[in-house]
Amino acid sequence: MAQAEQRSLARDAEDIVRKLHGVSAVRVDLGRDGAIERIHVLGSAERTPRVIVSDVVAALAAELGVSVDPASVRVATLRPGQTEPGPAPVHARLKFVGLTFASLRASAEVKVQLEHDGLLYEGAASGPNASSHRLELVGQATLRAVETYLRTDGVFLLEGASCTPLAAR
Repeated sequence: MAQAEQRSLARDAEDIVRKLHGVSAVRVDLGRDGAIERIHVLGSAERTPRVIVSDVVAALAAELGVSVDPASVRVATLRPGQTEPGPAPVHARLKFVGLTFASLRASAEVKVQLEHDGLLYEGAASGPNASSHRLELVGQATLRAVETYLRTDGVFLLEGASCTPLAAR
């Protein structure tokens, strides 16, 4: 297939998928043979990924006569209430609701619970049971809870933690 025809197929497929209900963004990747290899879709939270995949496959078959394997359609969904891609909405504030500290001999484990819209997100960290290390364990557990909220892993790295007095007594 000529390169101009390949770009046209990708563009036409993206235009069709972009018109589907619940689709915010789309990108079509073509293989070396010029056929559709993968379709990346950003969908709204009101439609399940399975429904979006079915719609994409059916629309491309009906409009372009192209047969697409459902496994080649990747769907990411926005959070409920989020209308466009990007970071969590500004009004999304995590609320600290709990901290658990457990120690056994020379090791310690800290669990931090955060809440948003009635859902709890928990993070845990463990390490040596030394007073100089406990604050870092709390920080690490808090970052793991935030990563749970963000549905990601390994995004944050804690390099240090310290207490700073805010006012003299």
